Amino acid sequence: MSKPSATRKAKKIPLVIAQERLSYDRLTGELTWNHLAYRSSRWNTRYARKPAGYLNQEGYLFVKLDGEAYPAHRVIWALINGEIPEYLSVNHIDGDKRNNRIANLRLATDSQKQASRKRNKAKPLPKGIYWNAPRRRYHVDLKYKGERYYGGVYQSLAEAKTVLATMQQRIHGEFSRAA
Repeated sequence: MSKPSATRKAKKIPLVIAQERLSYDRLTGELTWNHLAYRSSRWNTRYARKPAGYLNQEGYLFVKLDGEAYPAHRVIWALINGEIPEYLSVNHIDGDKRNNRIANLRLATDSQKQASRKRNKAKPLPKGIYWNAPRRRYHVDLKYKGERYYGGVYQSLAEAKTVLATMQQRIHGEFSRAA
């Protein structure tokens, strides 16, 4: 994978602290707080062996370590696989923000994450398909890494979706998300 220009820099996960304070269940994808002997009995009663983290407004689970909030999927990746290169992100393969099983997480560049995004259900057409009202046809047109890929013009939405899915698979590979 090539290094893209970093638009935002993710905070580095304090791996030693995370390993000390958190346990991860590979089957459920859940993080729990460990029992910490140096913490008060009140803290251990309240938190130890209980789920760690909170949901933010966008539906992602976050965990606070020493007062800093970190996305749980990034913490989990770091716990299992070690440090995350700063030019990569952790991506949910199935698009479900709450599915933090390690088998559902992968490293991705920003462009790969964009390719695997779920479609906006508020919009009537999938990304890459456009309606040309005067011609009464659907156009298939993709952009990837500054390149434009033209898929043609179709009478039916079903035809356009089929062509789009084929193009996405060819261009984005495992990161493509069906229209």
